[in-house]
Order: sequence, then structure tokens, then C-alpha cells
Amino acid sequence: MFKIFKKLSILKSPLSLGTFFILGVIFFCLYQEWLIVHVSFGTKAPLQKISKNFEKKNIGLHFWKDNTWQKEEIEILWSENKIETITHLVNRWLSVADEEEALPKKVMLQNISLSESQNNVYLSFDRYPFSKESSTYQKCMIIEGLLKTLKESSLKVLYVHFLVHHKPIQDYHLDFSHPWPLCGFTQ
Repeated sequence: MFKIFKKLSILKSPLSLGTFFILGVIFFCLYQEWLIVHVSFGTKAPLQKISKNFEKKNIGLHFWKDNTWQKEEIEILWSENKIETITHLVNRWLSVADEEEALPKKVMLQNISLSESQNNVYLSFDRYPFSKESSTYQKCMIIEGLLKTLKESSLKVLYVHFLVHHKPIQDYHLDFSHPWPLCGFTQ
């Protein structure tokens, strides 16, 4: 088998060996998804309009702690752009929930999107928001706190999709493959 490689004139120069080595490393990185290449030809995504009109608005943040509902009034920047407003609101909810230790670990909002109809919001987080020891009830109450906060803010959103790294949350107790209604599930 080595005789076959000797006969190939391409492999005789050290420069071509280095080239094949580098191509092999690049291919390996692409295969392991360590390197991601995004190529777009001629299609440009529409830029989101960043609004300049902000106003301060008082909102109640709801979260479940010590087996009772807690509510904290905060002031957020309210914008004409629904995505910006939801981003401010969810980020504040996450930071207050982290300060109050209502969440088992610090979770950050990675990205947010709205459906074309503006009725569904997609929240993508940087990590799984629950601990492995969390019961189904505790998970539901964490989700319900965020849903109550969004509902009280009167943003006219009907459903929320919960994602981690832009994929539905994988959980053994709760189904995140479908959107959660903003009206929640507790009375």
C-alpha cells in the first residue's frame, strides 16, 4: 500500500503533504461541527428596525419562590418594537429570578424571534433552565412565572416557544416541542 503512495507524484513534495494535512484538519472540524461555514449568495436578510422611541414602564415580574408567588415591580424600557420590549422584559425577569434564587442556575437569553403573525414568540436560552433534581411542579411554576409576567405586560403575544441553543428544550417531564399558551395553566 505504501508503494501506491510513493508512485503518486503529488505526495512527494512537503508542501502538498502540508496542504493535505490542513485540508484533513478542516474537514475533521467541519464534521465535528467545531467549524461552521455559512455562505449566502445574493440574499440579504432584512435588517431589524431598531427603534429610537423608548419609554419607561412599570411591570410586575412574577416568580415562584418558597412555595408562594412573589411579585416584584420593576421599570423597563418599553419600545415600539415588540422584540426589543420582550428582550428587555425577559432579561429583567431572568436577572431578578437569579438574584432571588428562584432559578437553580443563571440562565441567559440567547435570542428572541417572533412569528410572522406576531402571536408566537421564540425564546432561546443559553442553557437548560432547570436542575436535574427539579420536580415537574417546580418546572411548571418557573415557566408559569415567566408566562404570567409576559401576560401582565399586555404585549399581545399568544404562545411562547421555549428553546435552548435554538432547539426545543429536551425534558423528561414536560413537552417543549409545542408552544405554551400565554394564559398559563394555573388559576
